[in-house]
Amino acid sequence: MKPANFLRPGLDLLGVLVVVALFTLLAIELELSEKIALWNLASEGLQTDELSLSIFVLTIGLTWFAFRRLNESQVGLLESERLQAQVVGLWQHNRELTQRLITAQEDERKILARELHDEIGQSCTALRIEATWLSHAKPEDWIEVLSSAERIGQISASMHSLTRNMLNRLRPNDLDTLGLVGALKALCRSWKDQYEVDCFLDHCLTSTLTDETNVAIYRIAQEALSNIARHAAATQVSVSLKSESHCLFLIVQDNGIGMQFKGEQWGGLGLLGMRERVASMGGIIEWGDARPGTYVKVTLPINS
Repeated sequence: MKPANFLRPGLDLLGVLVVVALFTLLAIELELSEKIALWNLASEGLQTDELSLSIFVLTIGLTWFAFRRLNESQVGLLESERLQAQVVGLWQHNRELTQRLITAQEDERKILARELHDEIGQSCTALRIEATWLSHAKPEDWIEVLSSAERIGQISASMHSLTRNMLNRLRPNDLDTLGLVGALKALCRSWKDQYEVDCFLDHCLTSTLTDETNVAIYRIAQEALSNIARHAAATQVSVSLKSESHCLFLIVQDNGIGMQFKGEQWGGLGLLGMRERVASMGGIIEWGDARPGTYVKVTLPINS
């Protein structure tokens, strides 16, 4: 607030006092009270002498009215300042989120480019070398030909696995072939095989979901499992997917060491992305201490 705003009430009060003092001096000079008394006596027949009291009551009422409006304006001003601060905070948050998402996108592109260059490039070079050797092989080199064919098969399998992993990072193929429940089952199986931690899926899905919802649920479950693998040191994980009425519920819970949340700290890009993904669909996300472990609960509305 500017310094001038602190001086304004004092100046206004000084102005009121000056006006009252000038009016008092003028009333004394003109003997205003005596003239009003004579006017009241002359108006006794028409009862207009009572107007002075009515005007006095009206003055009190207007003063009370002005006081109430002043309080309301102050409350409105404080609310406006609060909303303005909230808007600034949201704007800064969105700017930070946008910057972090752009950085994450660029990092993902770098990883894909490096894998394409290193893995696919080397595999193609190896295949070209094997093909060149086979084109010059002699009939009596059949043992080396069989070995070369075996190496070509291994290189092709490696390229197929790498390509599948890249495509799955861009778009989960299991969602299109197996559906949401099947994709989550496959995710739990692969996660269990990779980290050697029991992962169970409990589902009761009675509603037909949109593709946007399927992708959101799959990505949230995927990110939650990744966080558990990095931080939880858990020995057991449960994934629950249920639909009730017009809501869809996803709960991912582990029995690990848990996570410490201090207020609303959304430091990790993964947690931030989960929150924004859920918020964009009009849902709610909660996480906290499950004693033991950590739980993540997502509630999404289901369009009828």
